[in-house]
Amino acid sequence: MESDLFSRQQTDVLRGMAAIVIAVFHVLIQWHCHRVVNLPGSVAVAMFLVLSGFGLNESYKRSGLKDYWRKRLRRVIFPYWLFLAVVTLLQGFPGWKTFLLDACFIKSDYWFVPFLVQWYLVYWIVQRWFSSGLVPILMVLGLIVLNFHSQVEAEQAFSFLAGILISQHIETLRSKQRAYWLRAAIGCFLLATAFLLLKEIPAVHAQKGTAFYNHILFFIKLPMALSLLLLPMFFAPLCRSRILRLAGIASLEIYLVHFPLFPHVEKTLLSFSLFIVAVTVLVFIFYQINHRLIARWL
Repeated sequence: MESDLFSRQQTDVLRGMAAIVIAVFHVLIQWHCHRVVNLPGSVAVAMFLVLSGFGLNESYKRSGLKDYWRKRLRRVIFPYWLFLAVVTLLQGFPGWKTFLLDACFIKSDYWFVPFLVQWYLVYWIVQRWFSSGLVPILMVLGLIVLNFHSQVEAEQAFSFLAGILISQHIETLRSKQRAYWLRAAIGCFLLATAFLLLKEIPAVHAQKGTAFYNHILFFIKLPMALSLLLLPMFFAPLCRSRILRLAGIASLEIYLVHFPLFPHVEKTLLSFSLFIVAVTVLVFIFYQINHRLIARWL
């Protein structure tokens, strides 16, 4: 009997979980909490990228490259441009170079969105002209990112590809029994934990900023993300959470909207509560405006 692994309901809930974790993680960083809080935030980013790679390849399986950039424009690119325009109006114009690098998804303080769009571009180019070599080409590019990019990108070098690989084998994976997924989740968690303990050895931690250290981080973040992505297989009530599903649907909006707000959250329950309320209200407004504009223009 096939499972509902990575069904639409599951992926919405998982995106919602990841979005909420990232927002809370940034607040904890702002509060100068112990560096251990770095872990859930970057694991949540890995979850996002795996789900993005999965969703993109599922879309390709259904309709190829038809309306490829129109879909990306509607769901990611246009909302980001709208957000960037609002932030620029509120915070002031940063200069043409900074603005254009940001708007063209080359360099941004919101690094995750340019990183994701760059993978979208790579995927389109490879599927357009070199589709038979999709996985090997993305593997090579992943190795380049792992060894030569900054830490936040390097540790996510293969997360997007992992989602694509899951999509390519989803029918086989869904035929597996619950015991198989329990072993897989435990195995991924233990692998991540082993490398997490390795990272805490002083001689290893002293290598921070090097390619070697990024390799260690990679073997923490992606396996941990994969173990968490299997949670709905064992905790079915997660998929019935309306809050998590709504957060998943508006996950990009949550990621963007919380950024200008979290630096102002003080270390009090009241301040944190106001942050949650403000993000919720602004995400709702942004989502509604964004989708009305998309419906009219795109």
